[in-house]
Amino acid sequence: MQSDYNLNIQYSVFSTIMENDLLRPLISQQGKVVIALAKIFLNHKSGEKIERYQDYAKRFQVGTGTVQAALKYLQDVGAISLSTKGHLGTFIEKIDYPQLCALAGQDVIVGGMPLPYSRRYEGLASGLNKAFTQANLGINLLFCRGSLNRIKTLIQGRYDFIVLSKYACDSAKAVGWKIKDIFSLGVETYVGQHAIFLRDQNKQMIEDGMKVGIDPDSIDQISLCKEVTKDLKVDFVEISYMNLSSALREKQIDATIWNTDDFATSDSSFKIISLQKNKITQNLDNTVAVIAVKEDHQSLIHTFQSSIDVDLILDIQKKVMNKEMLPMY
Repeated sequence: MQSDYNLNIQYSVFSTIMENDLLRPLISQQGKVVIALAKIFLNHKSGEKIERYQDYAKRFQVGTGTVQAALKYLQDVGAISLSTKGHLGTFIEKIDYPQLCALAGQDVIVGGMPLPYSRRYEGLASGLNKAFTQANLGINLLFCRGSLNRIKTLIQGRYDFIVLSKYACDSAKAVGWKIKDIFSLGVETYVGQHAIFLRDQNKQMIEDGMKVGIDPDSIDQISLCKEVTKDLKVDFVEISYMNLSSALREKQIDATIWNTDDFATSDSSFKIISLQKNKITQNLDNTVAVIAVKEDHQSLIHTFQSSIDVDLILDIQKKVMNKEMLPMY
């Protein structure tokens, strides 16, 4: 953690900071303390007690006057509001997390989500973009197929947050991945209902001997395929979900399971079978979108919970899906 408070910040970083009027005064010893304190306070909540001025001074190897000036600056720009309660110490009354993010140089947050191949995903991406903009947070959305790939990339620190299904998130946590879902957006915010797709219109169900397309990077699709075929002798063929449609048409596979947002709903050459009609219970957590971060990323958890308007995300998604607005992300 000591590196988080390293005051020997490179000149190149400060050259970038100069472009932001808010940060322009910070190219000084006091400014370095402001940045370090901003990073610390991102991990705090309103009502919590802060350290003594002399403790911060010792940590940063500066005078207490410099710490006092830095704290005054943070209050002057509205990043925090402090109150002193005599011998009890100093407490945080209010925190503006987006402002602290900007001061800490973390005002652009990187998120990973599925490729926007459906209007549902386009709406979700548009909603995220609008909600972050409204919260005065920069967002850089990157698109990555496969929930396993997104989880690994999050753990590696290349994403700040990811979008995946609740089922995939819960499955990852169950096997020890240290991730936390901050928001759960509700049923059918991630995908619509899943169905079985058969190449042969005359078939009524997946049968013994069939080749079944399975995406090794999709936790949800693997689970559904395994459940539906648990009493059958089938051959699993590993194929990216982006190629499932062509694999069916080209007779590389006989069947697969995927969501009804995708390719097959408009392809009359496939037999589409609802899981419910065949008395196969679909775990609706497969359809629920969640926003997840590393479980120890407290600063981002606080920022999201205090700043991001989930209702706005859902409203924008709905409007894009209903063609009431164009996707913007």
